[in-house]
Amino acid sequence: MNPIQIINLLNVPRIGPHRVKKILAHLNQDQNPFETSINNLRAIKGIDAKAAEQISSYRDLDFGTRELAQAQNQGISVVTYWDDDYPLLLKKIYDAPVLLYIKGEPLKEKEDCVAVVGTRRFTPYGKSATQTIAKDLASRNIAVVSGLARGIDTIAHKTAV
Repeated sequence: MNPIQIINLLNVPRIGPHRVKKILAHLNQDQNPFETSINNLRAIKGIDAKAAEQISSYRDLDFGTRELAQAQNQGISVVTYWDDDYPLLLKKIYDAPVLLYIKGEPLKEKEDCVAVVGTRRFTPYGKSATQTIAKDLASRNIAVVSGLARGIDTIAHKTAV
């Protein structure tokens, strides 16, 4: 799937990963969702008139190109839900992200990983403990998985990277 079109779709109000999957499953691979008629978009289960109108009227079609170039300039690769190197375990969750931005080496399926989650409003001890744990995990080649939520999640991610 074309990551630029996916980035653009995700930039449309009311369109999230679940709807992107529905749209792209309905269209042919060479079909551009932004050039599809409102009626064809509305024929997709889960796409209402408002969402179809917003897709049809979306005009910042260069956004995806700019976003992808910016990621590549920073050494970040973009993996789509349909790519072979998309993590299989992640595909199994409901509403799995349709795009992953990966800095560094992608996680191997059999590689050990630990998810670090916590409060957004942390204490000094919480910050220190998170940094110690994330640093220790990274030094043992254990991947730290984080959703980058504000707080402990971000501290764990930044420390591990």
